[in-house]
Amino acid sequence: MLHEAVLPSSFTLVEFLCACGKHNLLVEGKRLHSTIMVAPEIPEIVLENALLNFYGKSSDLGSAMAVFYRMEGRDVVSWNTMLTAYNQHEDEYGCWQFFQIMLQHGVLPNKVTYTCLCDACISKQGFTSSRRCHSYIIGSGFMEDVDVVNTLICMYIRCGVFNDALLIFHGLSELNVVTWTTLITGYVQQGIYKKAIGLVQQMLIEGVLPNHVTYLSLISACSSDGNSKIGMCTHARLKSMGIELNLSIGNALINLYGKCGQMKRARILFDDMPMHDEVSWNSLIAAYSLQEQHKEVLDIFIEMGQARGKWDRITIITILQSCASELDLDAGRLLHYCIYQCSIVLDTAIASALVAMYVKCGTLEDAKAVFDKVVNHTVVLWTALISAYGQHGQNYQTTQMFDQMKLEGIIPDHLVISTVLLSFTGKLQLLEGKRIEAAFLGNSVRSEPVFNNSLLFMYSKCGTLKEAEHTFKKLTSRNVVAWNIIITAFVQRGQPKQAFSFFSNMLADGVAPNMSIYSSLLNACAALTALAEGKWIHEMLLRSGITPDIILGAALVNLYGKCGSIEDANRIFERLPKRNLATWNSILAAHCQKGDVECARHIFKQMQDEGIRPDGITFLTIISSLSHAGMVDEALYVFFSMDQDYGVAPTVKHYNCLIDLFGRAGCLEKVEHMFSLESYTPDMKSWMTVLSACKVHEDVERGEHIVKNLSDMEINDEASKVLMSNIYAAAGRFDSATLMRD
Repeated sequence: MLHEAVLPSSFTLVEFLCACGKHNLLVEGKRLHSTIMVAPEIPEIVLENALLNFYGKSSDLGSAMAVFYRMEGRDVVSWNTMLTAYNQHEDEYGCWQFFQIMLQHGVLPNKVTYTCLCDACISKQGFTSSRRCHSYIIGSGFMEDVDVVNTLICMYIRCGVFNDALLIFHGLSELNVVTWTTLITGYVQQGIYKKAIGLVQQMLIEGVLPNHVTYLSLISACSSDGNSKIGMCTHARLKSMGIELNLSIGNALINLYGKCGQMKRARILFDDMPMHDEVSWNSLIAAYSLQEQHKEVLDIFIEMGQARGKWDRITIITILQSCASELDLDAGRLLHYCIYQCSIVLDTAIASALVAMYVKCGTLEDAKAVFDKVVNHTVVLWTALISAYGQHGQNYQTTQMFDQMKLEGIIPDHLVISTVLLSFTGKLQLLEGKRIEAAFLGNSVRSEPVFNNSLLFMYSKCGTLKEAEHTFKKLTSRNVVAWNIIITAFVQRGQPKQAFSFFSNMLADGVAPNMSIYSSLLNACAALTALAEGKWIHEMLLRSGITPDIILGAALVNLYGKCGSIEDANRIFERLPKRNLATWNSILAAHCQKGDVECARHIFKQMQDEGIRPDGITFLTIISSLSHAGMVDEALYVFFSMDQDYGVAPTVKHYNCLIDLFGRAGCLEKVEHMFSLESYTPDMKSWMTVLSACKVHEDVERGEHIVKNLSDMEINDEASKVLMSNIYAAAGRFDSATLMRD
């Protein structure tokens, strides 16, 4: 049109500018602006407002300001458009300043103006501005306008001030569907799902019919709250209304069924939808991934490629995460090849997902290769790689990468620093951790809970419990994670009574326990064989409404098993929706502790039938049980089978079990043979176990030989001398016993 020297009408120009703003076509819009500038006629105010709107939506606030101040006549639309531009820049201060200038110019605000002001209050920090905005609206008389009131309610919810939002809501003489939906959506966005669901029910009781947005919010609330019952009722209602297969509603329902584990319904719904977009496919993939159905995830990925001919970045990231969870290196590498072949941009999110996948699958070299191919290393990518080295126990490389990151001019945020601190697990890294702590004294990261919790975790792992407790007491804000770290630290260090003391303090502070804390406390009760306290914790858990996960389930089985309540252990084990190696090991240990070898054999076979591969703990439990039962041949068979048939290399703990077995059976010559094996390096417990056996069988000669070996190794252990003295005394050699004690 322009090539043929035909000047577009004002209407055409306005439409074109709107399109440029909507699709962020800054160059094309500016070219059109220059055409308007050389036109003989002066643009009318509608056209100028369209230019303001275009520059505002294109995030070019400077050009918008230039157009605004060149305008000879400005109406309220011009001012409102500028206020909207400031909001798009999330410039709350600028928006309010512009509003004040508007008032000084004598321009009377309208409902759009006040809507813009409400939108400017975007966070909890905007609480004062929210009250100020509310005052202006009251003074203007717009409190009777339902659109303004809805925006006001939305503003208070966004700022986290629910009481004020509810006061306005309940003060309205007439509530329409938009008002109800505004409050419902606000609750969902703030994670208050049960109240959102309750509001929908109240809305229906009062005869207000939900709209499309209400149903979307309700389905979202049911998904996040795991409320499949109300979710299914909503689906049935939608089906009766004939809007089930609406694209956005359908996608939300797929997400609902996925989160509730009803995969058959999710798949049927997906197949019945007349059309699918990226969100539909990604919702279905995410649903199967959440339920750990990795094969189906890969099948849908292939199906999506065949149907659409491409994948988006969200799909790629979800599949990579699934590969990481299932340790499927082959599929992960194939996907990496697809990314390369399809010329998908290796942005930070995809690169981070690739790094995480390779790390989980144990190939650090591939993770580093991905990292090196990315031109601009962001903080997110550095965090992914540093975390990788930390997870693999490569503490030196973790610190080295952290230093390299700083050399490249990347300022570490609290997440990177926390990742480095979390990688430290021994006393050798404590000094480095203290150096990092000192380097950030007075820095803003010290106010971040994640950083402080990581610091506490480091001291609990690398330092003394006294240092961990001192760090904990210095925390100005103690969230449930901090309480979990300190409680778990005392449990793991064998001080369960102190752990319970911290738990009491936590409850007094009004902090509700999470699954991890319950798990730690149950393990503490198991260590103390405190069944009554364990049952009290279990009752608290049931009252909390928390559904036990696999770790918590294993802790419950472990508690009842160690406390001798085998019926309770069996009952909990049978009710677990999912079982992993830890839960199987717990129930196996419970029966082994009872001396029920036959039942232990049955459990060992059953776990393998269900595809669970035994580990070193499994075999340690079985060998220990057979040792206490005096079943020498069976124990030896299991010991040799663990390496030959299962590829599990025996550790010193497994050898010590055999020593205990041979000692009980009086086969001390076999113990001597074991000590000569190159594959076995005895620890102090090994020597003490043999000495105990020598005492039982009054074998003075072997006892003396062991004490001499300890002396040759320059191990001066008082306990071994006491045991040898007892061996002499049992053999009637009281003079030797006295000399040994002296």
